[in-house]
Amino acid sequence: MAKIAVLLLAAVLTSQTVKNPKLSAADLTTAKAEVEAAGGNDAELVYANRLDALEKGKFDSLAIFYLKPKPGGPLYYGLIATDAGSKYPLKVDKSGQVLPNGDRFLRMGLKYEEGKAPLLRVMGSGREQQHNFDFRFSGTEFTVVDRSQVPLPSH
Repeated sequence: MAKIAVLLLAAVLTSQTVKNPKLSAADLTTAKAEVEAAGGNDAELVYANRLDALEKGKFDSLAIFYLKPKPGGPLYYGLIATDAGSKYPLKVDKSGQVLPNGDRFLRMGLKYEEGKAPLLRVMGSGREQQHNFDFRFSGTEFTVVDRSQVPLPSH
């Protein structure tokens, strides 16, 4: 029985580019299905996380980030899928991408502010900068409410 649990855990850990060991098997299955539906057969799940992106304390959303391989570097996309069946794309511009061309997905975070929907921050790295995009749910969509960048440490 312990062997099966270890194998299942290993399958969950290897199914995302950026690891999230707390993601349930059901959420992983949902994330994979959403990635295939939104991005097609060549799309690859990067990261998924169960969270309360619409309303603090209601963990009814799954943040899903995926990439589509392209010559010159992958393109990253994101969406919020709710338990009620709604899907909200996370896009920084008309391209529909969650990060600009040339960036790679680093991580995401959530910040709570009194009287407002949670702030969802998506972080990506470009050549020498970390780019941060802050999204907030308006009631009908997630919109970018702030952008920032910080220099990456030199190696």
